Amino acid sequence: MLQMIDTKILFFGMVGTVGFVIDAFLLTALTVKLGLDILPARAISFACATLLTWLLNRTLTFSRQASREPQTRKKEYFLYLTVQMIGAALNFVVFLALIEWNPMLKQMPVIPLAGGAVVALVFNFTMSRKFVFVNRGGLDE
Repeated sequence: MLQMIDTKILFFGMVGTVGFVIDAFLLTALTVKLGLDILPARAISFACATLLTWLLNRTLTFSRQASREPQTRKKEYFLYLTVQMIGAALNFVVFLALIEWNPMLKQMPVIPLAGGAVVALVFNFTMSRKFVFVNRGGLDE
């Protein structure tokens, strides 16, 4: 069982890394290249990254626990979004706190983005494992 937990953490981290890269790329493109204000740009980049990570986590990380039933899948998605929004709140608080602490970080938004991402990663994995992707099909974890 310890091996399964390690595998899940590894996959969750890899999916999170993909989400972070998408988030960082979009945030940088929207702010630096298109001149969009940092907060709307952050909301857009986060929304795109969240959708991608749900799809990847349910396919790769929690495939045995992910729901196959359409009605249950809707509940799973709602729970995932709820967890992500709470994680996003933690992420944004850290992101904004770092910018407030050092306003120069507005010129390098990937740095406060990384700080928020680490805090959110721990929270999101724990909540996803315990509440979102639960064993519904009678399969052993």
